[in-house]
Order: sequence, then C-alpha cells, then structure tokens
Amino acid sequence: MNNILEIKSFSGCFTCNDLRVGMIQSICYKFDYIFKQGLYLLSGNFDLGGCAFTYAISDIKHYKREFDNELEIYFNDENININEIRKITHNIGLTKHRKFYERMKFNTVENQVKKGIKANNLTYTPNEIRDMFDIDQDRFIRNIHYVSKNHILCNAAIGFAKNKKIFTFPWINKSELSIQINKIKKICNVLLEHNCILLLPTNNIDVFVDIPHTVIDMSDYTVESHLSKIPKIKCPCCEFFTLSDLRDQYQLCPVCYWKSCVFSSENPHNYNNINNLELEQAKENYRNLGASEEQFVAYIRKPFDKETPHDPHKT
Repeated sequence: MNNILEIKSFSGCFTCNDLRVGMIQSICYKFDYIFKQGLYLLSGNFDLGGCAFTYAISDIKHYKREFDNELEIYFNDENININEIRKITHNIGLTKHRKFYERMKFNTVENQVKKGIKANNLTYTPNEIRDMFDIDQDRFIRNIHYVSKNHILCNAAIGFAKNKKIFTFPWINKSELSIQINKIKKICNVLLEHNCILLLPTNNIDVFVDIPHTVIDMSDYTVESHLSKIPKIKCPCCEFFTLSDLRDQYQLCPVCYWKSCVFSSENPHNYNNINNLELEQAKENYRNLGASEEQFVAYIRKPFDKETPHDPHKT
C-alpha cells in the first residue's frame, strides 16, 4: 500500500538548540503539500522552514515546537491530529538534548531494534535489519551516541523496527552531506522499498542527482512570500499598487513612505494622525520631493513595473 500524507495550512516555528547549528529558529508559513512514497528535499537554509515542519511532525522530544491551530493532517485519507502523525513518524537525527542522553545511555541499538520488532510483531530478526542498513556488528551493540558517523544508519534501523511510515532527517549542510551521502542513499533504498515517505531539509540538492527525489522550495512558504501573493491595492498618496489587501493592517508604502490603514478610507481633507499631516499635503510632497515627507527621501525606492497603474489607453 502506498502511503499518502496530506498537509493543509501548516504554519509553525521550531527553536533549535543543537550542537551542530547552535540556537536558531526555523519558521514555516502556510505550507500545503501532498506527499507520497518517495524522498522529498525541503530546499533552503535552516531558517526557511523545512526544519519547522519536519520537527513538528516527528517523534523527537525536548525541543520547543509551535504550530498554528489551522493545521489539517490526512494520512491515507484519514484525518488525524499532530500527536497521531508523530506516532508514525521517526526523526533520523541525533538529538543533543541532555534528557535524551540520560534516557538512552544504557540502551544499545540492538536492544531498541529488538523492542521495535516485538512491539510491532515484525517477521524480521535484529540481524536481518542490521544487514539491511549495513551496520557493523560492533556498532550495533553500542549505545547510539557511540556509533560515530553511523548514527543515521542506526537511527533509521530503529525507526524501521518501530514500523514507522514517515522518516525525517535533520537539516543537513553541504559539508555534512559530503560525509553522509552514501549512508543517506542506503537509507533511501531500504525505506523506499517499504513505501515510506522521507523528508530531508537541506540547502544543497546537487548531491542527490542519482537518487530519485522531489524538490520543495521552502522560500515559497515564508511570511514574505505569502504577502507577495496577496492582491495589491493602490497607495492613496503615490497611487502605486504597493499595499497588501489586508483589512486590519497598518502598512508603510515603500515608494512614498505614506503610512496607510487599508481598513479605513483615506480622506484627503482630514488630518492623518498616523502620518501627522493631511493626505493632500503628502501627495504634493510626493510630486515635489518623491516622498510623503522630506525626512523620508533617503528611505524610499522606485516603484516596480508590476506596481504601476495600468493605463487602458496604452496597448
């Protein structure tokens, strides 16, 4: 059976405190996607939101994860909540959190694989799973924090034994990819044969040329990207289409620096408390100075072509 994961309107933030990347936030906004069996590269730097999404749905704990209540999740056409999706998702990364260290320090990879097999009534033996992922026997009987660069292989084997359906990788930069790419290929080969969905955030997709994959540009799921898609309305001062049609927002026109509240109509004869002058005066200032006030001349920009009012008499 091919697994299908549908995400509707995911907006969230993940605060990382990993030793590899330090303290940094990953923010995702209005993410909609339908995932099927395969490898998906969530393309972009750490802060662009790939990690915010993968960590939000994964089984990793002890990190701060926030998401919007509008989120809808469907797995194989069944509407499920965030806790249910985490039960079938496994993060292949190696957490650096102290609580995780304490919980796992006496647990070997082999023991975790055995527990997974027993809990899910799998027909595989621990050694068969070890061989699937090409894990050395010496590493297999160690705690996962002492398997060196084999930790993603060992972690994937543990997730496989737990019968997980979705696997998420940590965000991986270019230098680390060069070290781990062959292990990632091995993981992909095994898990894709078993109809799994793999999600990997990275800023370097070139090394995956010989692995079938789908690229998702996470820069399309930022607040800025969302605002850029909202229909623009005309600035009452310079009359260029620079303001987003958000009915409850005060906005600053980048062309003339007029502060506009698009919720209320602008009356050119009324004194504007936000700008401390009348709109008619601001229009005259723009015609003469290029800005609504002289003090803003250094901050304005020229209008883009798409912001220019359309002249119906021009062809």
